[in-house]
Amino acid sequence: MSGVLETPNPVTEPLGVQLAPNRSRTLGALIAAPLIFIFVFVFCYVSALHAPTPHDVPVGIVASSSTQAQVEDGIADKAGDDAFTFIDYSSADAARKAIKEREAFAAIVVEDDKVVTIVASSAGVSGTSIVKKIGAEVAHALNLPAQVDDVAPTRKGDGSGTGIFFLFVVTTVGSYLVITMLYQAHPRARLRTQLIAAVAAAIVTPIVCFALSSIFIGDYGAEFGTIAGVLGVATLYGLTVAMVAIVLVRVIGPVASLACNLLLTAFNLPSAGGAVAVGFLPPFWQDVHGIWIGAGALESMRSILYFEGAQLGRSMTQLLIWTAGAALGIIIVGIVGAVRRRRPMLNRPSESTPADPTDLTEHSEETIEPVEAASAGASMPASR
Repeated sequence: MSGVLETPNPVTEPLGVQLAPNRSRTLGALIAAPLIFIFVFVFCYVSALHAPTPHDVPVGIVASSSTQAQVEDGIADKAGDDAFTFIDYSSADAARKAIKEREAFAAIVVEDDKVVTIVASSAGVSGTSIVKKIGAEVAHALNLPAQVDDVAPTRKGDGSGTGIFFLFVVTTVGSYLVITMLYQAHPRARLRTQLIAAVAAAIVTPIVCFALSSIFIGDYGAEFGTIAGVLGVATLYGLTVAMVAIVLVRVIGPVASLACNLLLTAFNLPSAGGAVAVGFLPPFWQDVHGIWIGAGALESMRSILYFEGAQLGRSMTQLLIWTAGAALGIIIVGIVGAVRRRRPMLNRPSESTPADPTDLTEHSEETIEPVEAASAGASMPASR
């Protein structure tokens, strides 16, 4: 009677599953993981959000030549030479169009009897308040009254403009948490099972979040097609996040939980431009914003909800690059896992062929000896 003992295959298991329990290693992980988490979170959030300050924010100027130079010099003296990038527009309407198309963050229009600061508060309430203050200072310096024209205000029920940011945060955490929790419950779950969980989380999480938040915010006063577009981007983003988490858990095992928190939360949320508009982040975080997954998703949702799709192509391209990269990672870990599972089966000896010729020789010799003895006994003549 023979049986095959199924043992964990180090070729197909994540690192965390391969490692045998070790008290020292476990204790070290319990100490190191929270310290890393605390250090990275404090560094990321505090450094990015502690003091919103303009850095190369594109601001339009509409004024006569002499007044324009006076306005620009006065702003640069107070805010710094690298705070704003000034763009000359021929009219207030041209400046409004540029802001609606997300080519400029704001504009200051100097007229004969007033100074109008044109903003889009939905692009970032904290940044908008800074520009409005600068516009008021310009009006005071010119002894003119100040006015504000908000061409893309936040939606009804969401005066702070943080509704889609909360949707973005919940979609992020909910999507990767499903995968990491599945790993904790079933470390050897099939890739197919993980992908089913990823799709389910990507669809359910934003819908549930929107439904619950609508109790307080409502539907943003938007049409069905606009809300469907926002939720569609959120679903694609959630699927991308979940696929990134799958790749991490299949490569580094239980360490993936910490990696997800660092990559998809600590670096992702501050750089997205939700809490602070991108132009008011430090230069390092502006660079992260230009390449990171969350910024592509949040800016796409913002463009759909507030700006009629302006600049949607760029932000969606950024998100889709991450989606394609995550899908490629899924394909690679799937192929590698399949090849490694198949390799032991190919190397396993067949039941009809002995694994070692010596075994056959020894077996033959053991069976020949009793046969020869039996033959000798049969040929021996009777003595009686």
